[in-house]
Amino acid sequence: MREWVEYSDDLRTVLLYGGPVIEPVEALKRQGCEVFELISTERALAEAPGLRGAAGRVHLVPDLPVDEASAVHVDEVGSDRLVALGGGRVIDSAKAVASVTGAEVAAIPTTLSGAPVTGFHRLPVGRESEVSGFVRPSLVLAYTDAMTSA
Repeated sequence: MREWVEYSDDLRTVLLYGGPVIEPVEALKRQGCEVFELISTERALAEAPGLRGAAGRVHLVPDLPVDEASAVHVDEVGSDRLVALGGGRVIDSAKAVASVTGAEVAAIPTTLSGAPVTGFHRLPVGRESEVSGFVRPSLVLAYTDAMTSA
């Protein structure tokens, strides 16, 4: 049986699982993330069983640059917790939305971009950050099979 490897510091927790995406809802709940809105793509949602149904709302990221994609959803998000399931564009879009709304971000990456661990992102078009600095995910659920499938 595979187990999670955990790294935590003052700013975030990274959980690494050596295999496919399994039980993402349960993994989020164990970390205190029970109520959330989901930012993703249809393709990524196919890899994460149950995540769509567990989310309060699902926001699909359009195929646009991060500043434009995040601007589409920034006024729609009503939760103080966002889960970003996808590649760098999806995770950066969630971080951009959170920089305006003050939400906390959990990331489930499906590529090997730096987005899940960095605080760098563009801002939504026409908006300024409401928080000090840039946003980094406070929780990362890193499934190796999902991140290396591309």
